[in-house]
Amino acid sequence: MPTELIEDNAIYFVLEVANNDSTTDINLAIGKATIGTSTITVDWIKVYNNVTYAFTNPSIAIDEFDELYVCCSTYLKSNTSSKDSLLVIKTDLDGDILWQNRYVAPTGYSNLESCGSIVIDIFGDVKVAYNCTVDSDDNRKDTHVLELEYT
Repeated sequence: MPTELIEDNAIYFVLEVANNDSTTDINLAIGKATIGTSTITVDWIKVYNNVTYAFTNPSIAIDEFDELYVCCSTYLKSNTSSKDSLLVIKTDLDGDILWQNRYVAPTGYSNLESCGSIVIDIFGDVKVAYNCTVDSDDNRKDTHVLELEYT
């Protein structure tokens, strides 16, 4: 699960952050650290929160234009079993949001969970792998790929 990546002498990373280990209020953090000769310095960490949704299973990728893409699973803070969507965020290298979109599970599916995989293909398009449960008696999981054209 790519939760960090290295570009030049910088490490960009994503984290789940919360006030304690029993809360359902889990936020997303994106950060940058610089690798020195004998130290690693955390340059910044930005926390993104939402009053309705919590964030889990984050992953990160960088494109050829030095823009970060982060994806994660979401669930309602009031009902942790309501895993119905993915969040994809595009930021600049300072962690400032350029755009963000929430993508809901396809009709007939529930329990959407990010596979912890986001990649940028050779055309600059974003691909996010995710699993979801088929809403039928067999409860099998299917793997899907969300494809987003470069914007």
